[in-house]
Amino acid sequence: MSVQQISVFLESRPGHLRRVLDAFEEAGVSVRGYSASDTGDYGIVRFIVDAPDKALAVLRDMGAAATSTDVLCARLDDTPGELARVMGIMADCGINVTYSYSL
Repeated sequence: MSVQQISVFLESRPGHLRRVLDAFEEAGVSVRGYSASDTGDYGIVRFIVDAPDKALAVLRDMGAAATSTDVLCARLDDTPGELARVMGIMADCGINVTYSYSL
């Protein structure tokens, strides 16, 4: 299934992620998954939330650079080799995985 992912560009400093999470909480947005990558002074945090439009509005109100994109979300069985099987299907379909995270 496809879900909306919110990506936000943040300074890589203590407290910046917490500020975003506090704003989400205040707006009633629940984070279902996230991934953070640091590139030195800045980083990109990607969120899967229950209310993507609301989360994007919260971030924009904060003055944060944020975007929304569709991403593939798959529920896998908890069995050895399941991730390899799914990645094989994606490769066979010509889908390149540029990053991933679990929820």
